[in-house]
Amino acid sequence: MRLRSMPNFFDIMSMVGALVVIGLALAATYYASRWYAKRAGVSASGKYVKIVDKLGLAQGSSVYIIKVNGRYHMLGVSDRSVSYLSELPEFTETGDQGGNNALPFSQVIKGAMGKRGDGD
Repeated sequence: MRLRSMPNFFDIMSMVGALVVIGLALAATYYASRWYAKRAGVSASGKYVKIVDKLGLAQGSSVYIIKVNGRYHMLGVSDRSVSYLSELPEFTETGDQGGNNALPFSQVIKGAMGKRGDGD
């Protein structure tokens, strides 16, 4: 019967090195995904158009509020189409005004839908 020999120093160091490389690869993946997510968020707004808010209604459909040239508009977006719903003249961003003068989102929607129903 042959006795197993103890692992030597180089075997231990190669295992430690492999663990370090795996850890660095995981850390690089984590930070790369965070960087990409931030970059993707910034690319959602252009030089003249800013996406202010998005609300998912159902799978594949959302309502967007966008800001173009200082004016706010509401868009309906689905997997197959984009529809202009209404301009929102009384809408204010909470971040810009500190939330003091902002209308509740439900009132903005009701006002926009009321105007659309009147033929606007």
